[in-house]
Amino acid sequence: MDILSASLDYLIVAVIGGSVGAVEIVQRLRDSPLEALRTRPAYLYILVNAGAALLALALLRLYGWELGVSGDERARWTQVIAAGLSAIALLRTTITSVRANGEVIPSGPGQYLLTILHAADDALGRQRAVARGNPVAEATKGVLFSKASSQLPPVCFGMLGQVAREEDRQRIVLAVRDIEALTGTSDATKGFLLGLELVRVVGLDVLKAAIVQLGPDIT
Repeated sequence: MDILSASLDYLIVAVIGGSVGAVEIVQRLRDSPLEALRTRPAYLYILVNAGAALLALALLRLYGWELGVSGDERARWTQVIAAGLSAIALLRTTITSVRANGEVIPSGPGQYLLTILHAADDALGRQRAVARGNPVAEATKGVLFSKASSQLPPVCFGMLGQVAREEDRQRIVLAVRDIEALTGTSDATKGFLLGLELVRVVGLDVLKAAIVQLGPDIT
């Protein structure tokens, strides 16, 4: 195999592995997917996924494993696909469990990857706190939780239409219950907290449009 073809194979494998990592990062913050990829832990997470895929292909080529496929071209592309997918699976496995303080803690590549993913979550959360908070505070100014809790979520999800997911609906249902249970918190502050929960799911533009649509019904 010539150098150009080999380089292309490794590039494709790296893209497969890195893309899976990027998609997982984006899914954690759907209201601002591009910003989700602009933190150092996110870069590291993507690089680990891409690196594992590259290592898998290198091992397949080193030991000449053709995976039961005959023909140079068929074996070549089978190795590329297998390397990308096997690395994804390997990084998400739990090899053993460790008992500590009476608790069974899973250990393996999957746990290390999850640690990096949580670090990306934390970095992104800090980065987005002010950027998300100020616009939501402005958008929900005057919104009362007692009026908005039963009307604002369904209108937001109605605007999304088929894009809305059931798990997101359930998340908001639970959030409404938690906010409602708060004591010593004003109705307006609870309205702001409801806006923060909704913006993570539907985005700022949809939240603003829903508030304008409902108008005096929730203020």
